[in-house]
Amino acid sequence: MPATWSLLAELATRISVSYFAKGAPVSTDILISLHPQHSANILAGRKTVELRRRPVRVSAGTRIWMYAKHPKSCIEGLAVVDRVCEAPLDELWAEFGDQVGISKQDFDQYMKGMVIGCAIVLRSAEPLQRSIPLGEMRR
Repeated sequence: MPATWSLLAELATRISVSYFAKGAPVSTDILISLHPQHSANILAGRKTVELRRRPVRVSAGTRIWMYAKHPKSCIEGLAVVDRVCEAPLDELWAEFGDQVGISKQDFDQYMKGMVIGCAIVLRSAEPLQRSIPLGEMRR
């Protein structure tokens, strides 16, 4: 089995649900898709909070594998969940606005139509030694 497939098999095993809490699955690893600029900002330490429009059911300590969307199309880094906060949008912006790596205007546009948003507070972000391109994952 090529090294890439071995790594992906290991990753897939770790992404599987490890236990349940309050009826919602909690994973030890998850894979999230990000725009390349957000992935770069996380890996550079300029962005320490990832926003989501929907609740994310992960616990502190969950490892996040970061997939940078097109044009990069690769898994390029890891981060660890410090905590997850679901709150009304004005509270999210007040607490995390300086950590999300986007303007208030972009925040409002992204969260348009939502009443509550989700903030994933990250720590220990680091790039992989070698990113894994989508083409390699498909082989």
